[in-house]
This record gives sequence, C-alpha cells and structure tokens, in this order.
Amino acid sequence: MTGLTKTIALTLAALSGLVSFSGDAIAKDVTAEEAAMRVNIAGRQRMLSQRIAMSSCFVNAGVFIDDNLDRLTSAFEEFSTMHRGLLHGDESLGLHKEGYRSVVEALNAVDQQWSVYSDLVATFITVQRMTPEAMVSFNQSSVNVLTDMNIAVGTIASSYSADLENLPQILAVTIDFAGRQRMLTQKMAKEYCLISVGVNVEENREALAQSHEMFTLTLQALKDGIPNLITAAPTPEILAILNDVERLWGTPDALFQKAIAGEPIMPQDRHTISQEIDLVLRRMNDAVKLYESVDGLPNF
Repeated sequence: MTGLTKTIALTLAALSGLVSFSGDAIAKDVTAEEAAMRVNIAGRQRMLSQRIAMSSCFVNAGVFIDDNLDRLTSAFEEFSTMHRGLLHGDESLGLHKEGYRSVVEALNAVDQQWSVYSDLVATFITVQRMTPEAMVSFNQSSVNVLTDMNIAVGTIASSYSADLENLPQILAVTIDFAGRQRMLTQKMAKEYCLISVGVNVEENREALAQSHEMFTLTLQALKDGIPNLITAAPTPEILAILNDVERLWGTPDALFQKAIAGEPIMPQDRHTISQEIDLVLRRMNDAVKLYESVDGLPNF
C-alpha cells in the first residue's frame, strides 16, 4: 500500500493547505448532502474528461463506432452541463451557485483547459478521424483538463468539509478516491487503446501501469480502509458493490497486465476492453452514489 498511502498523504497535505474564503455564508445555504454531491459531480467530471478521450480513440480505431460515438457525445454534453452547474448553480441538479472563491478560481482554471479540449472534441465529433499526431495532442489536452479538475475536486472537498461538521475530511477524501476509481477505468482504457494503435507506446504503457496500480490498490483500500486516510466500506451495501467491482475487474485486469508486460494487443482485445470496462464503471458509480448518503463515519 506504500504507493497509494503516499498519494493519499500528498492529497491530504494539499487539502490542508487550501483556504476557504466565504465561510458561514455558504454553510447556511449548502447542506452536507449537496456538498457530498458536489464532490461526486466534480469527481465524475474527471471521469468524463477521460471517457471522451477513450471513446474518441476507440472510434478512431474502428471499435464499436456507433456505441463509442454515442458515449463520446453524451460525455461531452454532460461535462459542459455539469461544469456550468458547479460554477453558476443549476436548480434541476440541486446545485447552488458556487460561493467559495477558492473553488470558483479552481473551476475557472478548468475552463481555460476545457476551452481548448472542447474545440478538439467538437472537431472530432464532426470528422470522426484523427492522425497519430492529432491523437497525441488530443490526449495531452485530456490530461490537462484532468489535472486541473483534480485540483478542483480537492478544493471542493477541502472547502466544504472545513465548514460542515457532518462531512468530515476523511469521508470527503474517501468519496474523492472512490470517485477517482471511475476516472481510472476510462483512463486505463484510453491508454490501452493508444498503445494498441501505436501512439506513444512506451509512454502510455508506463501511464497504464501507474493507473492500473492505483486502481487496484485503491479498490482494496476502499474495502478494508487505511487508518486516518480512507474509511473502510461504511455500509454492507457499499461493500457488496465493491465486491462486484472486484469481480467485474477480472477480465480488464488480465488484459491490462498483458499490455503492461509488452504482449501484443489483438483487435478483439480492444473490443473486449470497450465492453467490459463500462461494466466496472457503472458498478463503481453505484458505489459512489451510496457514499454520498453516508452520515459521518460508521464502521470506522
């Protein structure tokens, strides 16, 4: 658990250094339930940034073109809608306008990267074809959005947990890392696809190895907990879902490990990953939704 523990410790250190600016005015309007939902939505934005890139790569590679084009279009539209909601509020989503200056600044930073990425995505949706060079730029843009979105998630978790007693930091961080699992499923599938089509093979193989290790270690940590860092599965329902995730993870896990080891990727393997990784994603999303309703730290 050394690598994961270090990552969580760095996350906590970063969160502890973040400053909230608007204090009680926000706490009066935003409940712990909405705060947890904000962490979930922002975490889902990380996933969507990678789902867009993954689906684009699969479309470009001729893998379930119609299905992946639908995934791409839906993810693109959802990211745009949720980003506006987090910043400006959205009554239909149950979101108030964001009031913490630190969160607004973090989301504005995402805006700058998203404006570049969204232009690339819109162009690809129209032409549905990229050169290998364009795929490199497209992937880098997805990583840029992900990097700034990670900061935004941490800022949201830190700001709201500081002001709301029934959203303690350890629970906010646990929701953050559970949500990060969704992103990692899409990031791994993206990296696998890029390897399979010969784009920056060694760089993406290394990235896949890191993503794979983080997903595997975090899944175990969510089930068992890490003292003072991540709370163990707080309800039997969440534990049952995490066990389902572990079972569904078996097939993608084996294919990812082969790719990490340098074994050739067969065309059918890409189809398998495209199908199976969504099963993992959906079940992991079920778990994150349940984490939103956890009150305090049961079983910790």
